[in-house]
Amino acid sequence: AVVSTQSGHYGRGGRGMKVFLLGQETLPIVSITFAQSDLLKEEVYLFERIDNASREPMKNMRCMVFLRPTAHNIELVVRELKNPRYGHYHLYFSNILEKEDIRKLADADEYESVKEIQEFYVDYIPILDHVFTLNLGQISRRGVSWEMGALKRSADTLISVLLALKKFPVVRYSAKSRLAQGLAENTLNIIKDHSHLFEFRRSGQFLWPVFRNELLW
Repeated sequence: AVVSTQSGHYGRGGRGMKVFLLGQETLPIVSITFAQSDLLKEEVYLFERIDNASREPMKNMRCMVFLRPTAHNIELVVRELKNPRYGHYHLYFSNILEKEDIRKLADADEYESVKEIQEFYVDYIPILDHVFTLNLGQISRRGVSWEMGALKRSADTLISVLLALKKFPVVRYSAKSRLAQGLAENTLNIIKDHSHLFEFRRSGQFLWPVFRNELLW
């Protein structure tokens, strides 16, 4: 299952009342992945969007943050840490957090309110145990070239799934498919750039991107 392999590793943010700070893309992930009763057991009583500038300060509450590690979200966290509304922060990111982003977060934590930073590889919306979606809508232009942003988002998702399942597959694609080639090459480049995260044994399985409009019925 693409979710259950990691559920036991998700931080609990310590004891005490908590607020869950989410982004536009992680809100549906949490809504589908975690039952409200499970979150209540972890003393999570309030859900907020990090881009809601009108949030009231609650210094008595711990804050669990779950975001995609985008430049925009990192900037939002930096602003939050420079003017913290909550007592302590536990930062979780749905994909690989770059070293430069870690440095930015450390520099912004002037009040030493961050208690932990973790990568939690759920950069997708789970539907069933082996089915997930991104809800991206149209990802290509006439089935020939990628829409802006869709290629990176799709490659990031595949990386997240591979890390969640601890898989290091052989990547193949049809030479006739520019879409598949782009996705495969971008995924391989990310693996190469973060090879230290893929030190587990090759799984002997294949990652083979196939697009519906290219299938022969």
